[in-house]
Amino acid sequence: MKKLVVLILAISFWCSLFLFADKRQDLWLKAAAEKNLELRLQYFEQFLKEFGDKKGKHSKYLYFNLAQSAFQLKKYDKSIEYCEQTLEFKDLEANLKLQAYLILANAFYVTKSDIDKAFNYAGLVIEFGKSVKMTTESTDRSKQLSENIDKHFISPACRIQTLILFEKGKDNPENLMEATKKAMEAYNFNKTKRNVDLILSLAYRLGKLDRLDKAIYYVEQLCDNNEGNAKCFSMLGTWYNKKGNKDKAIHYFEKYYQVQEKDSNAAKTALKVGVLLSKKDKLKAMNYFAEAYVLLNSDKESKVYKYLQQLWFNEIAKGKPQAEQDKGFAEIIKTAKTRLNLESE
Repeated sequence: MKKLVVLILAISFWCSLFLFADKRQDLWLKAAAEKNLELRLQYFEQFLKEFGDKKGKHSKYLYFNLAQSAFQLKKYDKSIEYCEQTLEFKDLEANLKLQAYLILANAFYVTKSDIDKAFNYAGLVIEFGKSVKMTTESTDRSKQLSENIDKHFISPACRIQTLILFEKGKDNPENLMEATKKAMEAYNFNKTKRNVDLILSLAYRLGKLDRLDKAIYYVEQLCDNNEGNAKCFSMLGTWYNKKGNKDKAIHYFEKYYQVQEKDSNAAKTALKVGVLLSKKDKLKAMNYFAEAYVLLNSDKESKVYKYLQQLWFNEIAKGKPQAEQDKGFAEIIKTAKTRLNLESE
């Protein structure tokens, strides 16, 4: 009889273990498959309450899922708490550690609860990300892994540090230069338009704070990397003109004019180039004035006509018969329309 009781108790014990395991597995799968973030977080928190313990084999994944779900729901305080607990696991995989560091950097930055911690965690992302890349083998798969680390971890971490440096001293030239340098680092790890725009915005502010050389240095790096766009060329032309370097100003204003849609704004650029060229290359300057004249649909009372009159009638064609001067002027305007594909208008 005693043996039977023991046997029954043993069977009951093992059955309860299997039932417990089934319930544990079902709840985990339910949480992992849930697309509604609120419910997903609730299920993981229920799992933590019923089965969670830091000695469990898979506990690190539980805390990471809790941290990630809370962050996606913008419950940053919870996310910070769960992330810090995730990082307590010594055997945490590199990808989870990188994500945890980045979540913490973002959470502390967004909440402004501890900007220094945000900066430091972003620094850990950069440092650890680089170390992971160094330990990977030279294969196509490892190359893809390195690119993913650059794009999804190191570059965003650099952006966080950039924004913190900017906010700490946006009117301080030295601080602003550090921020621009860090933005350039973000760009070098991920060459996106978003990072280009960040550099241009910071460089523009540097220019306003009379740090033209540094502003030019960073924007020209973008041009060297074939990221030069209309805004880049316009900024560089303006800055070099301010510095008195007319050759460089002409070079970038011409590039700016080439990429602009040919409208009234482009006409202003053409006029600017013409003025800069008027003493250096009169014929070339006249072509720019002529295109500005056409684009603005100008008449003899306009500012651009006065530039054309000075160059053509008073200098280049000076001394020629009036009829020849008039004919030459008409030809200049006709040729400008042809260059602008407006000859039929």
